[in-house]
Order: sequence, then C-alpha cells, then structure tokens
Amino acid sequence: MGKTDSRKEKRRVKTILFSARADSFYVNMNPLAKFFLLLALSIGVVISILRPVPYLQYNILVLVFAVGFLFESGTVKYLVKSYLGLLIVALVVMMLWWVVFNQIGTNPIFSVSFLGATLRVTYLSLYIGVGKITGYASMALLTLLTIMSTRDADIISALKKLKVPFKAIFFSSLVARSLNIMSEDLDSIKQAQFARGAGAASDNFFKKVESFVMLSIPLTTSMIKRSVDMGFALESRGFSKSKSFSDFIDEKPFRYYDAVIVAFGVFMLAIPFLA
Repeated sequence: MGKTDSRKEKRRVKTILFSARADSFYVNMNPLAKFFLLLALSIGVVISILRPVPYLQYNILVLVFAVGFLFESGTVKYLVKSYLGLLIVALVVMMLWWVVFNQIGTNPIFSVSFLGATLRVTYLSLYIGVGKITGYASMALLTLLTIMSTRDADIISALKKLKVPFKAIFFSSLVARSLNIMSEDLDSIKQAQFARGAGAASDNFFKKVESFVMLSIPLTTSMIKRSVDMGFALESRGFSKSKSFSDFIDEKPFRYYDAVIVAFGVFMLAIPFLA
C-alpha cells in the first residue's frame, strides 16, 4: 500500500498552487510559451468583451480550451474542491446584474413589472450577457490553469530568460511558493480546529464569519512568523551580497510544440481583430 501511494506521489509535481500531473503536456510546456499563450488569449477575450456585441463563439472556444487542459493537467479536482463554487456564484451574480441594468434590444423574452419598474429580458441583452460571462469565466479559468500547472522553478526560468534582476526573480519565486505553503497551512489549521470541535458546519451567517476569523488569525500569524524567519535566514547567509542563482534550476527547452503553441496564441489573438 505504501509503495502504491509513493508511486502516485511521484506522478505529480508541486506547482504554485496545489499539484499537477508530472506527465501533463500543459505542465511541461516551456514557461515563456505558456505565459505568452495566457497573455494572448486573455487579450483576445478582453477585446471580444469590449465589443458592442461580444464574440460569443470565441469566448466559448477559449473556455473549452481552459477546461480541457484543466482535465489534462489533473488540476480540475482542486478547482472543484476550492474555487468552482465561488466562481459559479460570482458569474451568476454578474449575469443577473447585467440583465437587470442593461435592458437593451426590441425582442423581449419576457417582461415583469414590480413597484412601478419593468424588468425586460430581450434576446440581445441575454446574448450579450452570456458573451460577457463566458469571457470572464474563460479568463478566470485560464489564470487558475496557469497557476495550478506552473512550478516556481518555471517562473524563475522564464524571468531569467527575460533578464529580470536577480533579487526581483528571487522574491517573485518566494511569492509563488508561499501560495502553496499557505494552502497547506490552511488545511492544517482547519484540521486542528476540527479536532478541537471548532470546525462544525453551520448555516448561521455570524457563525460562518466567526469561523473565518478563527481561520484567518492563525494563518496570518503563521505567514508573518515565516516571513520573519525567512528574513533572518537570508540575512545570516549573506543574501544581500548575492548576485545570481546557482545552476541547479531545472529549465525547460523551447521545443517544436512550444512553437506550435505560440503560433496558436498569435492566431487566436488575431481572430477578434479580423472578425
């Protein structure tokens, strides 16, 4: 049993947030190609959203791309456990907000009067609302996909190739690594509080607020303590005089399929301009 669990662990790699499949295509992409793709698709979606009538097909295509690679990288389970519920609620609220305050078009689906005000939902307002919401969803999932499929070493490698100063690279990698450490701390605090009988689920709003405060205080304390300890450790090792990284960084070469990904990003970025 222990050997089986060990093999499963070796098939996954630690990323900025949670972990991903070690043999995933998206995880093993060159970081510069991956970040370029994120930037190109995000710009394309923003251009689509800012049009008078969003390019719905384009937004759906980017959304399908993001969801597909969430499954391919093995990170979708973390999304379902942590952010999916919050993301869906936020998107539904944004959709309702758009429909209520942007009543445009002349072909109503239905109309309701309440306290002298009329709520009218038209085919055009619904189409635009869906177009904007799918755009927001695709950008959110693309960002989460990148965070959950990228290692801190990949960030260091990409920034080194861009000739970013050493100290900026170092502290950027610390920020990236702290996200994963923070999620592990949060799980540990939850388990400790649950063992003490303080983590029972409740429908009471004030109880939920109290539970959040009980989680945030020890989490903030542990983050501050770790930062102070890290500062002392760096100073004691002469970090202020360091000027470069050692050569142990695992750098991914730029391969032919990275070039294909870059070409795909350029193609997708061009679509909103041409359509």
